[in-house]
Order: sequence, then C-alpha cells, then structure tokens
Amino acid sequence: MSKNSPFEALTREQLIERLEVEVWGSAKPVLAQKLANRVMTLQKINPKGVELVMWLGDASHHSNATAMASWVNRQLDDPYFMQDTREVAPQVALVRRLNQILDKTEAANS
Repeated sequence: MSKNSPFEALTREQLIERLEVEVWGSAKPVLAQKLANRVMTLQKINPKGVELVMWLGDASHHSNATAMASWVNRQLDDPYFMQDTREVAPQVALVRRLNQILDKTEAANS
C-alpha cells in the first residue's frame, strides 16, 4: 500500500468492519426501496397516494412510496426486525409491522 493510504494503519478486522459499513450503507437504500415496493404490492397500496404519509413518514414525504421506503429503511436499522426475519421473509415481517401500526391508529381513532 502507498504511504498515503487510509487503510494502511487498519487491522484486518477494522478494514472488514469499515468495508461492511460502506457496503451496507450503499445497499440498504436499494434494499429498502425493493422491500417497500413489495409490501405496497402485497397490501395493494397505491404508491402515488398519501394515506400512509402521516403514519410512516414525515413532512418531507409526499407519497405513500417515499414514506414507505423511509419507514422500511428505519425498520432495517431495528435489531428486533432482524430477529423477526429469522422466522419469516422480510416483506412478511414488514407487513405484520405495518398492520400493527394501522391497527393501533384505527383503534385510537375509534
């Protein structure tokens, strides 16, 4: 390695950890978008609608698609979500979580 390489002083383990973080950082948004699309298809959610924005997103989201992608991205950071996916496919775990949110919202509005 060259003298100016930022990786020269890293141990093998540190280098692997840094690479994992960088790869996950670039892959996670793509995975989140794919899972969000799958959940919207499974639940028959209109991506161009706005019904879910107030429960899943924030003021920066103007459609179900962007709110869902943001929400899925946050779910991917949740260690309990990773545990949920040991038993079922990620999109199934996401549908379950989405239904819990919507059930709570419906109960609160009743």
